[in-house]
Amino acid sequence: MRILVVDDHTLVQESLVRMLSGEPDIEIVGEAWDGKLAVELARELRPDLVLMDISMPVMDGIEATRWICVACPAVRAIGLSMFTNGE
Repeated sequence: MRILVVDDHTLVQESLVRMLSGEPDIEIVGEAWDGKLAVELARELRPDLVLMDISMPVMDGIEATRWICVACPAVRAIGLSMFTNGE
């Protein structure tokens, strides 16, 4: 599985990449720290999955996911959030 990791917190992003890189069937194909870059990389790299932070600068993860789903309908996304609110 080819994964794009998107998070504006360096420690979280590095931890996710380190944890997932140890899995034999996972390839980290890219990393982004804001939603705009995530959309650009998803179009370019065509990952199977995007791990997307919800709250980020420039473009939030919800808006970025909308753009990715339009541009790359085969890509799946999982939203990551530290918020306890259900929204």
